[in-house]
Parts: sequence; structure tokens; C-alpha cells
Amino acid sequence: MKTLALTIIAMLIGINVAKVQGQVPNHVVTTTDTIYCSGIHLGTSKLKYTLADGSSKKVDLNEVVRYSNNGHLFHRTPVYRFNQKTNRTKLMEVLKYENGVFILKEEHFNGARNCWDNTFYFLANGKCLESKLNPSLEDLSAYLDSHKMNYNNELEKPNLTRH
Repeated sequence: MKTLALTIIAMLIGINVAKVQGQVPNHVVTTTDTIYCSGIHLGTSKLKYTLADGSSKKVDLNEVVRYSNNGHLFHRTPVYRFNQKTNRTKLMEVLKYENGVFILKEEHFNGARNCWDNTFYFLANGKCLESKLNPSLEDLSAYLDSHKMNYNNELEKPNLTRH
């Protein structure tokens, strides 16, 4: 739990520094090292990165804690189903952090519909407030706009409705 908290704090600092600089540099953070690189390719079981000198290396996806590629930040986060934490983790894109709420996006292939589905997670204080499968942009914006801290420092949970 301490590692997750420290990683989230480091990620927030990285996001704020990147906003000042204009973009997050391409990097890979593993369980043992941080590598700044010029390019990243994500495979099914390995992440391949290209260093500034042109050489390429691979790292097992299970060892990757977070990475940034072309300004998009991905972070290893627990997977939630019905707002309950599962035993799995996945590299999810960090879309936004505002009012104490992270918005993360998980992409997965839906074989039944033969298309990609996106699950958006709203996380705060280590809890999943809401998860939505393929929500509209208006739903995402309305959720962030309506989130406010109450006097007990607990997040109010607004109702999201589909239009």
C-alpha cells in the first residue's frame, strides 16, 4: 500500500512538472529502474523501448509500474469490477486528475461485439467511486464538474445518467 501511495505521489509530481514543461517525457518505470527513452512499443507480454542512441531493449510487462509515451501517461492500477477491487492490475491511461479524483481509462477487446471497449474509472483516496463502460464525453465532464469535497473530507458521489 505504501508503494502505491508513493507511486501516485510521484506520478502527481511528474504530471505537475510536465504541465510546466509542456509534455511528459517518454519514460518507463520498472520495479527496479527508471529509463528515459525516445520511443515505446507495447506488446502483449513485453514493452519495447528505444534509447536515444538507437538501441532497443525489452522489459516484461509485469515489471512495468508506469510509462509515458508521446505525452500519454499509463500507470499500473488495480482492476475494478462493480466498483470492487479484483486481484488483477493493468496499465491504464491517466486521463485527468482534478478535485482529488483520478480518471483512468482501461481499453480491452470485446470479442462478443468484435470491437474495443473503454472502461473509465473514477478513483479517489484509493477507492473506486464509479466505473463506466463507454460513457459519453458529457457524462465524464458532468462527473468532474459535480464532484466536491464535503466537510468530512469524504467525496460526494453524484449520480451519472446516460443521455
